[in-house]
Order: sequence, then C-alpha cells, then structure tokens
Amino acid sequence: MEIGIKTLGLLPKDLYELTPHELKLLAQNHADKKQDEYNLALFTAWHAEAFHRSKKLPKLNKILKLPKKKKESKKDLTSIFNDKELKKLAEKEVE
Repeated sequence: MEIGIKTLGLLPKDLYELTPHELKLLAQNHADKKQDEYNLALFTAWHAEAFHRSKKLPKLNKILKLPKKKKESKKDLTSIFNDKELKKLAEKEVE
C-alpha cells in the first residue's frame, strides 16, 4: 500500500481498485523510469567530463549526427497527386 500511495502517487481509492498484477506493472514501470533517469544522468556526466578533458572540442554536427534533410522535388509531389488510386479515393470521399 505504501508503494502505491507514496511512490506511485495513487489515491487510496484508486489503489484498492487495482489487482496485484496491475500494481506490480505500475511499480515496474515506475522503477524503469527511475532507471532511465539515472542512466541519462550518468550518460550526461560521463560525456561532460569527456568534453572537459579533451584538448579540442569536436564540431557539434559531428556529435549530434543529425539526419540529412531530403528535399522533395516537384516530380515527387506531382507523382503523388497524379496517382490513379489517390484520385479514386478522393472521388469516394466526395460521394
């Protein structure tokens, strides 16, 4: 009961409506979230110290590894709108 009220923030009336299995799942989910927060904090601290120790910082783009933006050409857009199946679907929606 203490886990449900204090840790999970459940009201007593809500706690008593849960089955033991549901309570176990909620507690496991809470424990997983806490573990993820801990891992993120550790990851952040490790990288902060690694950057502090490095002589020269690498470029931010190299660290972030951002996905390359793909520009849609006019051909791509017109081929979508010229598709016969798309026209059939549009006609069905109008009816």
